Amino acid sequence: MSVTLKDIAEKAGVSIATVSRVINDDQESPVNEETKQRVWKYVKDMGYIKTNKTNGNSKKNKEIGLIFNTAPDIYTHPYFSVILTAIETEIKASGYQLAFSLSEKDIQKQSTQHQIISADLSGIIVVSDFIEKDLLELLKEKFDNLVFIDSYRKNLGRDVILVEREKAGYELTQYLIDKGHRKIAFVGGSFAEKEAPDFYHEKRFIGFKNAMQDNNLTWQDKWVIDGKWGKEEAYLAVQNLLTEEELPTAVFAACDQMAIGIMRAIHERGLKVPADISIISYDNIDMAAYTNPPLTTMNIPKMAIGKLAVKRLIERIEGQDKELNIPIQFLVSTNLIERSSVTEL
Repeated sequence: MSVTLKDIAEKAGVSIATVSRVINDDQESPVNEETKQRVWKYVKDMGYIKTNKTNGNSKKNKEIGLIFNTAPDIYTHPYFSVILTAIETEIKASGYQLAFSLSEKDIQKQSTQHQIISADLSGIIVVSDFIEKDLLELLKEKFDNLVFIDSYRKNLGRDVILVEREKAGYELTQYLIDKGHRKIAFVGGSFAEKEAPDFYHEKRFIGFKNAMQDNNLTWQDKWVIDGKWGKEEAYLAVQNLLTEEELPTAVFAACDQMAIGIMRAIHERGLKVPADISIISYDNIDMAAYTNPPLTTMNIPKMAIGKLAVKRLIERIEGQDKELNIPIQFLVSTNLIERSSVTEL
């Protein structure tokens, strides 16, 4: 027998209406935090599901969910918005519908998480470096058809599409070294997840570190900077670096957004790119071609990644490879776009 709102209410010692308001995140009649947590405890412990539908295992349902757990605003982010557009376009072209697209901020609420796992979907695409473990387990329990993009959590047990970030980081660093640069700074970003507590564990930094070591080069700790993945954050983060008597000849920025901020900071100090400091980056967002000077950067095939995720998910939904019942890891290659932000010494 399925668990009802009445069952939850009795266990939590509240009314059925209170349970309903908690689950539906009713903002007009909010419930105090202590009661909320008590209700959610019994919702989880008793396995309550909002609907009695098929929860993603039905071929008849043509809806797909999308979770972005990496950017606060997926619709305006210059990298993730391209992937989102590709996913939405491919879903529609394949005869399916996008049921929802939720960001990291959206899914912080327990009510939203519950709505996701209670939804009658064919499958879900998750774009996330390190999705929260509890949410991951809920998704895996409730949905057979899941495809992940850029998720580096171990033992996913589902299909995943990964960009070869470490290889790209190595190649970008080697490119600078081949151009004669030896004094190279690195501006990266960190993740909140315990499995990657700082950017020293991030794949692009690992590639940078390995390339430097393979060329018998060292870097100064003060030249390894957390730019927090943003233009403004990176702009502020490199201010101290640019006041040093000894400057790096090149900066490796782990994403184009940070590179744009760093470029502004260099210009404001009366220095020139690349005459005084070269910059190389990663992503190849549209703006990279229009900076001053245009940015040399590693191109990530964002549209192709989005389309591949949808195609793979639909193959799972429609049972096109039942005999191949193992999770598959797709490694996506990158290519360097040479522009004008790196000089040869």
